[in-house]
Amino acid sequence: MRSTISKWVFALLAVLIATWLTLPSSARVDISGRDAQGLASAKLIYIATVRKDGNQSNAASVGSQ
Repeated sequence: MRSTISKWVFALLAVLIATWLTLPSSARVDISGRDAQGLASAKLIYIATVRKDGNQSNAASVGSQ
């Protein structure tokens, strides 16, 4: 089970990085060193999107507990 979760987290990170690399530089956002360190050490993160009308979707946890 843990191996499957790790594979999904790795795949998600790969997609996010690939997406970030293909964005025009005007659409990229740099994150602070503190935030980068927090993401690197986190075992569980939450991801949510913001809809066109400004409402936030339900946050989904990603990672292993």
